[in-house]
Amino acid sequence: MYREDVFFNIHNLVKFRVHCPKYSASNLMLGNPLSKYKYYKEEDKNQEADFEVDVRKISVPKNKWHCHSSGKNYYGENYLFCKGYNFKLVNWDIEIENLNKIDDGPVKITVFGDPLSLRWISNLIDFFIHKQLVDRDAALVHAAGVLSANGAIMYSGRSGCGKTTLISNALESGLLLLGDNYVILKDGLMKNFIGSMSIYWHNLSETLSEKISTTDYMRLQLGSIVTKATARKVKLSTQINLGDLYPDKITNDKPFTKGFVVFSGIQTREVGVTEIQDKAFATQILQNQQCEFLVLSRLFYDYSYYYQQNGYTNQWQTYYDILMKNISSAEKYRLDLPYILDKKAIHDMFDLFTRGD
Repeated sequence: MYREDVFFNIHNLVKFRVHCPKYSASNLMLGNPLSKYKYYKEEDKNQEADFEVDVRKISVPKNKWHCHSSGKNYYGENYLFCKGYNFKLVNWDIEIENLNKIDDGPVKITVFGDPLSLRWISNLIDFFIHKQLVDRDAALVHAAGVLSANGAIMYSGRSGCGKTTLISNALESGLLLLGDNYVILKDGLMKNFIGSMSIYWHNLSETLSEKISTTDYMRLQLGSIVTKATARKVKLSTQINLGDLYPDKITNDKPFTKGFVVFSGIQTREVGVTEIQDKAFATQILQNQQCEFLVLSRLFYDYSYYYQQNGYTNQWQTYYDILMKNISSAEKYRLDLPYILDKKAIHDMFDLFTRGD
């Protein structure tokens, strides 16, 4: 099987290497998940990485473990091995060496799963990007970000809250793109994270449907068929990168001036907005981020039972503190969205989004 070695550098804050099969069943059907990071791909592969991900078969733990948990987990002070970890409907084997960076060199993550496992590897990579940013006094935020006349605007919420719909409309109206699924906060600035969003057939907007490729359109249809055939037990999304659709709209390093935390599916017909304080805003972003990495975090919580002093389960207070430093000068709001997100609601959202510009 042909393999590729790819190196990524995100604003010199996070550098990582991925070694994996170039072709797989999931890539052919649903697209290459590494394309999510293509804006940060570098040709120089000899740079030092903060972490490395190697997708290959592993069977037994190395002789670095000191305790055994749950019949399948092996832990050491600087080591983790898990056999058959269930994640996103896939059973993964996971090994992490230099887990707590006690030794020189990068954190080394080896993973192996079912034929479709590569489809979800980006969630694992995102977790380690998040962790590395915390170590660099920066925060990865599950949010969309755009640039208006007065500064960078963040729209943070759970998956399915309408980020893609709002941001695509904002770009059509002349605003610039900082991120469609994640953004980075550091030193009061919003840095871009141009990646892919997981789009389903049912939330494909008219604007996006006119711009995406025929291949992506067919993948969306395939995902819809699988979702219906399995009574929604398996939901296959397609990775759509707004940076591909709006290449001239990408920007970076702008002062963070306005933020919204979004609550969707509210039983109301009107869009509601309420100004909130720093602690409430930071707490909602923190909880949203924890939800994004809930499945992987469970593994590290089990690890922390044996090794309490580790940088993974103890990172969330640091993350919260970083948020508090970066949001103090921005306007902060809670945004309540109706259960049915019609054109009027989208118009009202956009009006709130850009008010004052």
